[in-house]
Amino acid sequence: MSEHNYKVGDKVRYLDARRHLAEPEYYPAPGTVGTIVEIGDNATCLVQWPEGTTSGAISGGAWRKS
Repeated sequence: MSEHNYKVGDKVRYLDARRHLAEPEYYPAPGTVGTIVEIGDNATCLVQWPEGTTSGAISGGAWRKS
């Protein structure tokens, strides 16, 4: 079992309205559901958000969350 309570393939919901308002090209609207596609060494997650939920998506709507 991993040291985290999440794994690749899990669904996650974005909650931070302030980040979305400040940088909508990277952060989707609160309530948006995405899928974890990679977990980094320092517990950062690469999340795939649905197409069109970020205005300037990197690599098809994925971004790194700390």
